[in-house]
Amino acid sequence: MLSKLMKYEMKAYSRVLLPLYAAILAVAAADGLAWRFADATGNTVLAVFLAAAYMILVFAAAAVTAAAVILRFYRNLLGREGYLMFALPASVGEHIASKVLSAALWVILGIAAGAVSLPVIMTLSGSVPAKEWNEALRMVPYLAEQVAPYSASIVWGVIFLFLMMLAFLVRVYASIALGACADRHRFLWSVAAFIVLGILESFLTAFVAGAGVKIGILATGSTQLEGNPMQLFLFTFSGCVYCLALVAVYWVVTWLCLDRKLNLE
Repeated sequence: MLSKLMKYEMKAYSRVLLPLYAAILAVAAADGLAWRFADATGNTVLAVFLAAAYMILVFAAAAVTAAAVILRFYRNLLGREGYLMFALPASVGEHIASKVLSAALWVILGIAAGAVSLPVIMTLSGSVPAKEWNEALRMVPYLAEQVAPYSASIVWGVIFLFLMMLAFLVRVYASIALGACADRHRFLWSVAAFIVLGILESFLTAFVAGAGVKIGILATGSTQLEGNPMQLFLFTFSGCVYCLALVAVYWVVTWLCLDRKLNLE
């Protein structure tokens, strides 16, 4: 059932976000070509206009993605649609998983669209000549050789970043679920819950980091991580464990609110 819920979520997100992400890439390409035209003619009006449109689209995409992540969860599970969703043969955990994983995938797609759009602008505008791109590509084998001792740390670092994103998303959903337990002013209670959870997480992070330094698991300062693959591995791996624990805690809070304290509008 989880795959069906995910398919439904991805389609719902794609109707709103896919055109927006595609527009970012299209405007980035147009802006790159406009700057090349401006270099040839000296007329920068179109290039400046498209650059402004690009920046507006990037900020709009970030805002719309955040709004979609929040509203999809609230309306679909805690609003009137919740009566239909919870009537499906799916567990509360499957509903939460579909929301978290689909939101994470679209956040990653949004970041990827923004990251790809910058090289598109630089390449099409001619600000970075093809010769320099070729030089950069020739450096890849050398860079791969240099980072080979840190390959495990890099893998765990990527997993760490992904789990950090998951922890944040589940904290958002836990806050919404806690706020939905109230009879009135749900939005305000959700914001308050998000702030309180954030403060508690900050204290817990400081405590765990301090304990890690004392027992030698974590090092402080970038100089202690440089040239020390094992220390960097311990840092990223322990970060993954910590983020996974946060995901589990927020997941349980969300599950308890939806399973035991559900209060649909």
